[in-house]
Amino acid sequence: MKEVNVNVVLNDVPMGSMNDNMVPTGVTINGRVYYELKLFCKKYKNHSESKVRRKLRLLERSNFAMYVYRLMNKLFVSEALLNLNLDSFKKTKDIKGNYLAYLSGFEWDFFGCVRYSHKLQLNSVKERMERLGKKLATKYKGNEVRLFYTVEQNPDLSGYHAHFLLWLDAEDKTVFKQFTENSLRGKSDNQTVNTFMERFNPNEGGVAYILKEINLNPDGFDLIWKR
Repeated sequence: MKEVNVNVVLNDVPMGSMNDNMVPTGVTINGRVYYELKLFCKKYKNHSESKVRRKLRLLERSNFAMYVYRLMNKLFVSEALLNLNLDSFKKTKDIKGNYLAYLSGFEWDFFGCVRYSHKLQLNSVKERMERLGKKLATKYKGNEVRLFYTVEQNPDLSGYHAHFLLWLDAEDKTVFKQFTENSLRGKSDNQTVNTFMERFNPNEGGVAYILKEINLNPDGFDLIWKR
């Protein structure tokens, strides 16, 4: 049977009119074209299915619509995904040499800490910091952003908290600070998350302080660098 490519403009299709006998290879929504995953990978040979799925995992739910659409249990991908650079998320495994010397060589805007009243484990705190990095990369997609964080156990051993260093290549640091604090707390965490952020002073030993327990938690720190 000869393959037939069908592009469906969803704006023109009445709701409920599609059935299992109609399997589109592409959809158009408000002028944006999405290709069925396998067709997308065939069209752009430098993007395998695994690479596409890795990129999609970097996205915040609120930003999915620009890159991906689900229809009839299939993924449809837009060309916008081609401009999402996996290499913009730099990890500490790429750092060579001494962390103190490496991190001290950068400019930082803020030194911060986030604590939780409920007992979160190390991986849960780490996931929240990774989520923060993705939110910042999405919000400031036209700017360079650096976030270095470490996760430490609370003094009473009741859970974990995080320290972080943050920098943005933009003039308005006030909005940047507010967005970071709101992102760390989240809508459901306003009463349970305590955030502290102050302007970074390289003479106050903030880099050394944030590194003081990385040997105790070798999986609890990372550098997210969106360029």
